[in-house]
Amino acid sequence: MLKENIGELQIINNELAIDLRDLSSNPDTIRQKARKLGYYSAGEQVIRIEGVTTGTPAKQIGSLLRRSHNSKMPNPVFHIIGIAVSICVFGLLSYLKKKRSL
Repeated sequence: MLKENIGELQIINNELAIDLRDLSSNPDTIRQKARKLGYYSAGEQVIRIEGVTTGTPAKQIGSLLRRSHNSKMPNPVFHIIGIAVSICVFGLLSYLKKKRSL
């Protein structure tokens, strides 16, 4: 558990280091982050459309995609079916092994 936490923290630390590098050296990244915070360049016109949702936010080329973890547990029926199938296969293999040895 502790090793997993350390591993996750190292991954986050690496991602933050990449973000810091990009924000320190890439003007396009700075501009994109600023726009997300509501800051725009002088002379830029902002058009906001109310009632429209963008859905999934746009991805920047080269940005790291994170896999989302599904918090829902699988249906217990699938666990029961998996166990039942495993028992049946084990029983069948045991039966066939006994039959061969006779």
